[in-house]
Amino acid sequence: FPSHDKGPGKWKAILIEEGMPTTLDDAKKFHAAYWTLFEDVKAWERFLLAQWEQNGGWFLNPLGHPTCVDVMFKKDICNRAIQRAGHSILVITLQILTGLLLRKGVRFNPWMVDMHDEFFFEVHEEDGALAIEAAKEAEAELNKQMNAAVKLKFGPQLIPTWKEAKD
Repeated sequence: FPSHDKGPGKWKAILIEEGMPTTLDDAKKFHAAYWTLFEDVKAWERFLLAQWEQNGGWFLNPLGHPTCVDVMFKKDICNRAIQRAGHSILVITLQILTGLLLRKGVRFNPWMVDMHDEFFFEVHEEDGALAIEAAKEAEAELNKQMNAAVKLKFGPQLIPTWKEAKD
């Protein structure tokens, strides 16, 4: 389905490209129905924009971290808030996991790879079970700290190379 940040004209083009012939009037109806269904997103956008205006170009993301947005990207402010929160959660996760690995005596090297907020820790083979245990504990601690309705899930794996990594 077309992205939320596109207008009816772009929705029409995307739907046609996907093999679903559509008129502009139908695309306008789809677009209006979408925003009726997700009207809270628009309310949140207005809230963020008000903060942005009041603060001179920044707002607090859902975790309370300051987030700057250039005037060119104001239109994308909701996505900026979500992406910044995701990166904040990743940093918190890395802090928790690193602390647990150190306390458990796991020998490791962190790899901060930006593949949609995935990360790798290279551990000595004989420390693998302890590393998995630490990852499960980090998941529980993160969810406790976040206290969110949607729980975050980890997928720790022991693999010989990145090639073997699974979703």
